Amino acid sequence: MTVYFLLAAYNEGERPSEGLGRYSGRKIQFDYKILVVDDGSSDNTGNIALKYASRLPVELVSHNINRDWARFENRLYELERQVERQ
Repeated sequence: MTVYFLLAAYNEGERPSEGLGRYSGRKIQFDYKILVVDDGSSDNTGNIALKYASRLPVELVSHNINRDWARFENRLYELERQVERQ
C-alpha cells in the first residue's frame, strides 16, 4: 500500500521549505508519494517541486491557469480516484 500526500501549491516559489522541505531528510517507514498540484503559478513553484524529486518521491501535476477553489478541489478528488485505481 502506498500513502499519497497531496500538496496544493500556488506561487510558493518563495517558501519551498514550508512544503516539501518538511519531508526531506526524514526516515519514513512506509511507501509514499507526494503529489504536488501547482495551480497555475506564475513563479517557479513547479521547478522547485521537481528539484525535490531527486530526494523525494514527488510527482507534479500542473494546471495552466489558476482554478477557483471548487474546481481545484474537484481536481484533487479526481487525482484521488486515479490513485485508488492503481
